[in-house]
Amino acid sequence: MKDVFVNALVSLVVAVAVVMGHDFLKVQDSGTPIAVVNYDVVASGAKLDPEAAEAGYEQLRASATKLAAAGFVVIDSRALTAYPPDLEVPSPVLQEDKATRAKDE
Repeated sequence: MKDVFVNALVSLVVAVAVVMGHDFLKVQDSGTPIAVVNYDVVASGAKLDPEAAEAGYEQLRASATKLAAAGFVVIDSRALTAYPPDLEVPSPVLQEDKATRAKDE
């Protein structure tokens, strides 16, 4: 009878420890979100127009600031060796080029 009582007590202690300790041992589902800013795309897409290039840089800087405020780590692509393309912040210059081409067609 004593063994049954000790076994039940140990089981209860372990169950409480598992329930209470779950929050302490919980692992994040995902890590810190990352965004990559590619200034070279703006420079090449601006077609040597300094005003368009500067406007593109300003838009990318504004996007990077918004992403950083939302909790993203924003990295310049020139500091990376390789990265998946879905991490890259869309270039405003390329978006304008696509819109212009769509209007022309």
